[in-house]
Amino acid sequence: MNEIIRHFQTTRCISQGYLEAIDISKPLNRHDVFDVLARNVAVSYLESRFPLPVGFDLMQQLVRLSNFDLSPYTWDIFEAFACGAYRTDAYPVDLDPAIHHTIPRLHEVLSLRSDSFFATQAANLHTI
Repeated sequence: MNEIIRHFQTTRCISQGYLEAIDISKPLNRHDVFDVLARNVAVSYLESRFPLPVGFDLMQQLVRLSNFDLSPYTWDIFEAFACGAYRTDAYPVDLDPAIHHTIPRLHEVLSLRSDSFFATQAANLHTI
């Protein structure tokens, strides 16, 4: 999965230091690894590296890979994608749930995680 994300990142010509900027000063536990992968999916989606269905599919694969054992942070990212991927009658026809739910929710979730473990802060992401 991380290779897929790296492929998307490198094929879009991101800056050289983007991936190297992650400060990993302690061994990663299982939840930390999934948190990093989920964050990479969220950031890549917000930077328009792939469409919502690809992001949602990657998050579904993370859920399966983890055997449903994810941190609340990663579940929040998954739920943001899920709410944008499934259109229900609760949304008017002209309302895009990805724009009105997924994108704002991802910004909110990413901004909650502002420790040095992650390289790019949510505040640095472009807003729509």
